[in-house]
Amino acid sequence: MMKKEKIAGVITVYLSLVFLLLMALITTVLEAARFQAAKVCVEMAADAAVASVFADYYLPLYENYHVFGLDTGYGSAEEGSAIMEQKVSDYMTYSLQNEEKDSDSAKDMFRVRIDAVTITEKASLMRDQGAFFRAEAIDYMKYRGITAVAEQVLSSLSIFKKADDTKNLLQVKAATEEKLEEIDACILQLFEVIDGIKTNEKGIKMTWKNDIAIASDFVKKIYIGVPTAELVGIEQNELFEALKAHYTDPAQMVEAWAAFEDSRLQHLSSAKEWAALAAEEANKDTVNQNILEKYRANEEYEKKLGREDDREARKQIEQLQRLNGSCVDAVNEALAILSAVEIKQSLAQSSVWEYKDKLLSAADWLDESLFSELKSSLNTMEEYVGQSIQGVQSIYDFETMKATLLMNRATLENINKLLCQIELPEESDDIKLITDSLLSMYSSYSMEGLRFDYSEVQLDATNSSPLDGFTSLIESGIGSLLIPESDSLSDDSMLTGILPSTSLTESVPEESMDIPQDAAVNIFGMFDNGLNLSGIGKLLTESAGYLSEKVLFMGYLMEHFSSYLSKSKEKGILQYEQEYIICGNPSDKSNLQAVTMKILMIRALFCLIHVMSDSEKGTEARAFAATVLGFTGMPVLISILKFTILFIWAFDEAMVETTAILQGKDVAILPDKSSFSVTFADIPIMGKALIQEKANARKESAGLALGYQEYLMLFLFLQEEENQNLRTLDLIQENISAWYEDSFFISNVLFGANVTVEATIPVMFLNNSFIRKKFSVEKNALIFTPYTGYAY
Repeated sequence: MMKKEKIAGVITVYLSLVFLLLMALITTVLEAARFQAAKVCVEMAADAAVASVFADYYLPLYENYHVFGLDTGYGSAEEGSAIMEQKVSDYMTYSLQNEEKDSDSAKDMFRVRIDAVTITEKASLMRDQGAFFRAEAIDYMKYRGITAVAEQVLSSLSIFKKADDTKNLLQVKAATEEKLEEIDACILQLFEVIDGIKTNEKGIKMTWKNDIAIASDFVKKIYIGVPTAELVGIEQNELFEALKAHYTDPAQMVEAWAAFEDSRLQHLSSAKEWAALAAEEANKDTVNQNILEKYRANEEYEKKLGREDDREARKQIEQLQRLNGSCVDAVNEALAILSAVEIKQSLAQSSVWEYKDKLLSAADWLDESLFSELKSSLNTMEEYVGQSIQGVQSIYDFETMKATLLMNRATLENINKLLCQIELPEESDDIKLITDSLLSMYSSYSMEGLRFDYSEVQLDATNSSPLDGFTSLIESGIGSLLIPESDSLSDDSMLTGILPSTSLTESVPEESMDIPQDAAVNIFGMFDNGLNLSGIGKLLTESAGYLSEKVLFMGYLMEHFSSYLSKSKEKGILQYEQEYIICGNPSDKSNLQAVTMKILMIRALFCLIHVMSDSEKGTEARAFAATVLGFTGMPVLISILKFTILFIWAFDEAMVETTAILQGKDVAILPDKSSFSVTFADIPIMGKALIQEKANARKESAGLALGYQEYLMLFLFLQEEENQNLRTLDLIQENISAWYEDSFFISNVLFGANVTVEATIPVMFLNNSFIRKKFSVEKNALIFTPYTGYAY
């Protein structure tokens, strides 16, 4: 058995191992705590550094437009992202440095090193089509309240919506009448083909002797008997008198043929008798030479008369054939026109029904007098397609016309067949049989249904067109007519360079839009080009919060940007800045003209609604239209011209109202009889002097009235936000560039940014390789990449 021995130092070794483990634990905890503290410091330093950089906002931008933005150009036209990154790095380094590191009492426990600063995302004021800029402007205006101008515009939106709905309804009416006008054009052709009355776009066609021009061939040219106005269906006296001599009675030609044929047969009979006498004399021993000489002379005479009778008879047959052929051609042409009418009626049906549905659905909100006027026009439209609408009488019985024409064509073709088969009759009975057959067939040539209403035809129609004065008016330029001469218009223009509105979008400026010369015949095309109120309906359905933000931004624009009638605090690159935001043209003049046209179109629409609702004005316009187009008597043509006259009348009044608005006056949204200053007699003499005179005499309107600034706000309300934002930034950029430094560009101005920092935290207490690996410590340091951001 061995002796037990105690081994010395066991406890020391054990405690040493425990101490090592304890020290490893302590250093690890210390290093971990140090790392976490350093991370917090780096993150705080990064936040402070980025905030410090954005604290250096561009002062002119805020002072003039109350918008915060960091100009990363830093005095140059190029974006200085590197400068911004260096500033963040410097600020962080300064924040992390210990100011007392050289003193004995100060120890830098972190020793953080900033290796790199990277801007990972930048949000300029142009971001999202200027949405960040818009948000800042709205924030600035939130506590300034809604302006009275905005309240007035908001309260009138429903009225503008109703006017836009009325315009759309009138547009459907005009489109429907345009299709029906094609039927009227066909009916005018039928006037000539069936009744022989020549017409053109200027009226009844006249000869050089100033007589009514009559077609050489027409359907109703064949008429048996003595024509009367009632029997031939021309109940307009002057027209009938002009046509009376152009009807041809084929019965007279048939009877003339019969007479010549009968005379020929008599001549032949006489010749036979003389031949018999001559034969008797030839058998006698003593021939009476005197009888033979007389026989021979009479024989030659009789033969000559027989040949002439035969030639005249043939001439009558040829004349009948030509008459029939020309009338068959006229019938065929009339049938072709009726086929076109049938197609046009079919195409117009859906338009008439659409107009009817829209009109009846508008009965609840449409003005009663205007509804009555439009309902009357609907009745006329239904007559044009009446055969397809139960209970509605068609304007003309085209089906009966077609049936009569087909029957007449068959009659004439049968007559011509008979005429071609006629040989020289040998007996009087043959002549009578042929004559009776022809007269019987001609008597079946009918005029049933081939009648047109000439009751409204006026041959003394005026040669003056209501469009003449209007055309000359618009040729002189609308802008020059409306803007007061006493005003000195700005000639300022903006050089189109690198602008926000052109760099981000393909925004097309709105031209000055002087009305084209064909505006009178394309009224709604003009409305579509110069007026867009379609966005009002959507606006009225938006939330109160959305509308409030729009109002605030409108207030911002009115406070910071000048207009034609407002005073600018400091002259910018343009004087009519709000007009530029609306229209986007480079010059003040073109923007003012474009805005003027927009106002004019709105006033023209309201004035048009007024004149169409006024029965007295409607009566005057229709009477004049009937005088101008009296040669046609076509209801749709007269209705279209009546509408055109009313539009010109309304347009003239709108020019007076727009001029008054440009003078700084408020004009009632809805015109009335007392305020309507243009009379029917003023229309042909309307010019700049008369417009200015009436505008000067106009007094301020009571009730709901809008002035120039309110209309600008309305246009801003309806404008697309993207165009509005970017054009506003155009002005800000160009003005600051002109006032302060040429190198300023909005594209360099940041609203906010995200920054990534790469920081190195060296190891102080941790030497264990296992722990280093666990904490991803490389090269005796921890790499930390905090992410931070800032926005105004």
